[in-house]
Amino acid sequence: MSQREPGVFPFQALSRSVRQLDQACRHYMEVMYHQLNAIIRSDADKIMALSEKSMTAQEVFQSAEQHFVHELRQCLPEPPEGESKVTLEVLKGVWPEYALYIEEWQNQIARNVARLQDQQLQLLKLLEFAQARNADLIHTVYEMRGNKGQRYSQKGEKTGPSTGMAINQEG
Repeated sequence: MSQREPGVFPFQALSRSVRQLDQACRHYMEVMYHQLNAIIRSDADKIMALSEKSMTAQEVFQSAEQHFVHELRQCLPEPPEGESKVTLEVLKGVWPEYALYIEEWQNQIARNVARLQDQQLQLLKLLEFAQARNADLIHTVYEMRGNKGQRYSQKGEKTGPSTGMAINQEG
């Protein structure tokens, strides 16, 4: 851990971590955008490849986020009285001369988080929709077994296939 001079705001280090966080977030959103398109096109190979890419992008984003929090903590020797978390809002109060820069970072991060949440929600809804459609399709396939899968009891009544019997097996 590097030592910082007391009373000196580490503007460049925090600014660099904000840029890294922004880049990681944008990359993660781009990967999710491609995932959404692959799911819409039902491109299984692309979905698998992008799932791995998404996991990597998420790890990079989380790492950038941790680095940002670390740099943010470095800006304050200790959290102010009554504050359990160090936030950009607290930082503005401690470093009022940098308030405009801090507010710009705060807005940029808030916009990215909102976009990221929107894309994650869209991806989740699309996956839920796909899962529901697949369940419906499987249900329909099992319902459409027709005469080939029908069995008859000794009384001549139609019955479904017995447990373990293949659906397309002729009786």
